[in-house]
Amino acid sequence: MRENITEAQEKIRDIFGGSLHLFYILDEAQAAATSLSSAFSTDGHLHPILPLIIRTWRAHTADNFRVSMVVSGVEIPQSIFDHDANSSSRRRWSSDTGAFDEPAQRRYIERFLPPSIAESQTGERLITRAWNWLRGRHRFTSAFVTLLLLNGFLPADAILDDYCNNFSRIPPSDSDTDMYWIESTLKVTASKLRKFDFSMLKKNRSMKDTIQDVLFHYLVTNERPKPLGPESIGLVSEGLGRFCDTKLQEVLVDEPLILAGAANWLLGRSESGHDGGSYHSALLRDTPPDRKTLAKCVAYYLGNTFDQTRRLCDIFTFPGSCPKWAKQNARLAAIHSTGAGMTVSSPETFPTLATITDSMADTISWLQHREPTPFCILSSKSSPDLIFVLKMADGTFVWVFLRAAVSADKLLKESDVKDILLKLQDDNLFCDEDDERLRTSAKDALKGLPNLSSRLGPFGVLRVVASFPAHPQIGRLPLKTTRHAASLNMRLFKRVNESIRAVDMVNNMASAVAGLSPSKRKADVDENDRRKKRRIAPPSTPAPRPPGVRTRSQKRA
Repeated sequence: MRENITEAQEKIRDIFGGSLHLFYILDEAQAAATSLSSAFSTDGHLHPILPLIIRTWRAHTADNFRVSMVVSGVEIPQSIFDHDANSSSRRRWSSDTGAFDEPAQRRYIERFLPPSIAESQTGERLITRAWNWLRGRHRFTSAFVTLLLLNGFLPADAILDDYCNNFSRIPPSDSDTDMYWIESTLKVTASKLRKFDFSMLKKNRSMKDTIQDVLFHYLVTNERPKPLGPESIGLVSEGLGRFCDTKLQEVLVDEPLILAGAANWLLGRSESGHDGGSYHSALLRDTPPDRKTLAKCVAYYLGNTFDQTRRLCDIFTFPGSCPKWAKQNARLAAIHSTGAGMTVSSPETFPTLATITDSMADTISWLQHREPTPFCILSSKSSPDLIFVLKMADGTFVWVFLRAAVSADKLLKESDVKDILLKLQDDNLFCDEDDERLRTSAKDALKGLPNLSSRLGPFGVLRVVASFPAHPQIGRLPLKTTRHAASLNMRLFKRVNESIRAVDMVNNMASAVAGLSPSKRKADVDENDRRKKRRIAPPSTPAPRPPGVRTRSQKRA
């Protein structure tokens, strides 16, 4: 065998010259590292076969050759090479597998397009849509280009629609082509390609929880989430995420095709395996994993619910009888402080629903109205989870501090409700922050809200408990405990979410991750007419953006 390899190398050198640098590629090497983890024995110990394969090829390589071996795989334990001290100085680990940015993807696609298409409006729209849906790892774009070539480039948009639909099991939300027409028209459809299997989410709760949180993150922020740590490498192994650094430490879950398909698998399926059902039934089936994800879910719900003027006591349930002031109509308000003063935006003008803060300084910035979003979602473990401002009919403003709780019980435990309300009391606001100056700045920002309501204490804070699927039932507690407090009206929450088809919510999520649409969608459920239920309309087709113009989310990505 060694003689044959040497002879082949000599022939290669004769053809290409003596300065040739050979690369040997060993792909899917994790199989040799994990599946064959005890394949051979040395020194009385069992070892994986992968190091032996590498040493064998090195031994069979002529000394006068420049040879590098690229070992490619996911979750290859570095520890299996610890005993090989001779190769440690020559070995380099890297997770920099690459992904397209917008200019690079554009150049790649334009290399293959005929000038008649590349220089046309059709070509520009195609390249724009390809960035929206195929950004991320190179494989998505290269598979699409393969289909373009096999179909002779036309109809280009239909080829993209077919590829996206085959991958994620749902047509792209900006498609205006009938999928049945596409399947009967294309010479080669994407059905020839291997379908991505999302069923691993059913087996791995941690991965499912992560994907669910990322989807709600996009829905309320229209922005790419921050990278996850090395503990999330399993997402890379399953093809759900990608490394975004060179040291196997940062994992991104941000690719539209993957997330659209995952949204369809999570929300669009029913127990019978067929698409259907309401968004609420999907939430019951796959409950938000923790209170931070639930807070994003609630922010999206409230953004929809306050798209029309409603009485505060319809949105929230107050203990005992509803206070007179809470019978007023209320509207969600996004307050933005600029050099020219403060502006108050109505729900219809919100480009983005929420700002997610990672520090007390970030939260204070939002409290001081430097971010023009109606919701602040605190990512730290401190209370509350969600902060927003309501403008009452009498012109006063109210802070709402909401704490979420995920519980499978029918009713949230009284002790849990009491603990939540205690943490949201005026004396305990921001008590988890060690820096007293930051606590003072935050409270000063609360009191600095113009025309602050005087009915809710010095800071004008209404404390709210939101639990799912359990009901909080704060009326069980003494009135002293529930002063200036309420719970989210879960009956209205259910009715609003039952009015939304799960498949429409999938479209909304897919549009958000593709950067195509605002995060809000209208849900019209009249509190006084329980029979009135109207579906959220699917996203409309956006106008193509001019070259070089990006969405707000792409600028920050």
